[in-house]
Amino acid sequence: NVIGARNLRLKECDRLRVLREELTKIGVGITEHEDGVEICGKKHPSYGPKPGIQRVLLDPHDDHRMAMCFGIFGLLHAGITVANPECTKKSYAQFFVDLIAVRKSSLPIVIVGMRGSGKSSLGRRLARALHLPHIDTDAVFEEKLGPVRAFVDTHGWDTFRMKEEEIVASSLIASRVISLGGGAVISPLTRERLKKHAIVIWLDARDGELIARIERSKRPALTDLPLKEEVQKLRAERTPMYQEVANIFVPATVPFSRQISFARGMLAKLIHTFDIPLQSLPSAACHLS
Repeated sequence: NVIGARNLRLKECDRLRVLREELTKIGVGITEHEDGVEICGKKHPSYGPKPGIQRVLLDPHDDHRMAMCFGIFGLLHAGITVANPECTKKSYAQFFVDLIAVRKSSLPIVIVGMRGSGKSSLGRRLARALHLPHIDTDAVFEEKLGPVRAFVDTHGWDTFRMKEEEIVASSLIASRVISLGGGAVISPLTRERLKKHAIVIWLDARDGELIARIERSKRPALTDLPLKEEVQKLRAERTPMYQEVANIFVPATVPFSRQISFARGMLAKLIHTFDIPLQSLPSAACHLS
C-alpha cells in the first residue's frame, strides 16, 4: 500500500489516478484511494496481462515521473509502449537512453588503458553516472595481497600477473564498472574474457600526462628504462592489445570534463549492436535511442 500521498494528485498530473488508469491496462490489480493506492500481489485474480492484449500504450499524461515509471514496466513486460517519452527532458533527458543501456549492458563495463591514464577516476565517475557499483582491480589486489610494490619485490612480476588475472576474472560481474590495471591485458586469457564477457572502454592519455601521474604514484617501475622511454615502449607493446579488446575508444583529445558524456554517448550507440531481444524493451525507448 502507498498512503499519505495525497499531494501526488497536485503534480504535473494526478499521479494516483494516472497510475490506476494506466497500470490497469496491463493487468495490474490496483485500487485508487484518496491519499494513495493499493497494489495487489500476483495471487490476486486481476493481476497479470489481460488476455488478447499484445501491445499496450501507457500514457504518462506529460508527466516525467510517470514516463519513467512506465518505462521500467516496459523492461518487465513485452509490448509496452510509453507515449510522449520526451517529457522526461524536464528532469532526466537521458532517462530512456540510460534505461536501455542498463537493460542491454548486463555485461560489465571495463576500462583499460595505460598506467596513469585515469582509468580509476573515469571508472568511479562513470559508475556514479550510471548508478552502478565500481570495482578497481588494483585496489582489490592490494586489499587481498598488500601493496603492489612490496608484492612484486617479494614474488616478482610473473606471480603478480597470475594473481591479477584471477582477480580480473572474479571481478567480471554483471552491471558493474571495472577499472583494470594497465598491464592486465597482457594476459591472453584476460583478453579473451574481456572480448566475450564485457563492454570495454579504452582510455588514452598523452605521454606527458602519463609520466606526471606515474611519478606521483607508488607503483614500481616496469622496466629498467628511464620513465619516458618506458612509457613509449609499453605504449607500443600494449596498444595492439587495447585495440583488440576495446569496443569504445576515448582519445586523449577528449578533455576530462567531457569524458563521461563522451563515454555515455558511445555506450548509447554501442548497445544497438548487442543481440538482446528488443521486445523486452519499451518501444518508445528504442525509438528515442
